[in-house]
Amino acid sequence: NTVLHNLFRPTFVAQHFKKEFHLSLCSDGLSSWIRNDPNQHEFNTEILKATKFLYKTVIPRFVKNLELLKAEPHEVDDSTWILDVKKAGINCRHLGHVRSHITTASWKRKILTECVARAVKNELRALLRDTMRKLKIASVEAYLAA
Repeated sequence: NTVLHNLFRPTFVAQHFKKEFHLSLCSDGLSSWIRNDPNQHEFNTEILKATKFLYKTVIPRFVKNLELLKAEPHEVDDSTWILDVKKAGINCRHLGHVRSHITTASWKRKILTECVARAVKNELRALLRDTMRKLKIASVEAYLAA
């Protein structure tokens, strides 16, 4: 269930959405938990508005600033630019959207590498969890000894 972890970054809500629209977002929006709430439509509309703002304003602004630095990706520490993405209020699951706005081939390659690395990491974690469940062990110690 992705409802509990596909949220906006707190920095996005605080720095961008509250300042721009003077609204607070309902954390239960777009879920069945507010199915009977009389404000459901308003809550859902605000979340859709926030998503559109992220895609149409925040991400393009971030990309423009990133490309204005004129630094080559190999000159930028990996953890530093990812922290910059997060500070801008962008979750890493939106890196594909960030990449779609990039014009520099070297930055496109760096972002794609990051996306692939994160996807592989998630697949490996899922395999590890599945194996641990099958073996009925609760830690990775059995794997470290091998």
